Amino acid sequence: MHVEPSQVEFSARHPINTTGNSVALPNASTVPNNVAKKLGELGVLFCNAGDEEVGQLLQHICNNPDQLSSLRAAILEEALLLLMSRRSYEKLQKL
Repeated sequence: MHVEPSQVEFSARHPINTTGNSVALPNASTVPNNVAKKLGELGVLFCNAGDEEVGQLLQHICNNPDQLSSLRAAILEEALLLLMSRRSYEKLQKL
């Protein structure tokens, strides 16, 4: 199934400011709308490359603010683990 990037639907459920980014809601972890749009476009690329399962999953995630926040949290958690691991390795090298 070939999909054009212009066919990607993106439902913005967060208020948008004039820069096109999500407005941060109190105590909420939001993802900028342009990031969500790019995830949808990445989903299109996966679909066009023949991996429709991953492509459709990315498109689904880009339309669900809760999953976008979860994706953001997972990425930040993984980055923190990598950073901590790297620092531990550097400390061991100094011994």
